[in-house]
Amino acid sequence: MMNDEVWRMPTVQIGDCVLFSMDMDNFSKPTIGWITREPGDSTVQILVFTNNGFVEKPSVHHKDDPSVHEDHGWQHLGCWDYAPQTRAIYGLKDVLTPVLLEEASVERQLAAR
Repeated sequence: MMNDEVWRMPTVQIGDCVLFSMDMDNFSKPTIGWITREPGDSTVQILVFTNNGFVEKPSVHHKDDPSVHEDHGWQHLGCWDYAPQTRAIYGLKDVLTPVLLEEASVERQLAAR
């Protein structure tokens, strides 16, 4: 990434399944969680499944956010990444959206005739 580019957090929505890890360096031992509030510009709130039940984790940055490795005191907040099924869903959306838009355009053109 070039220095003048702004890093953007990957897209997530309330209810998306994600992985959460307290290890911001290696993303080790991730656990499953769900986005519980409307995502902010750089953080999300995650309901994490733990051995002690569900725990809500606020202000969680994505593991690839370049600012997580700076000394902001965020280490105790953990980090997140897509769960495999969520990554697959967003990948399908990226592929299918242009196809569906083209199909809708063709249908509008046929209806206009």
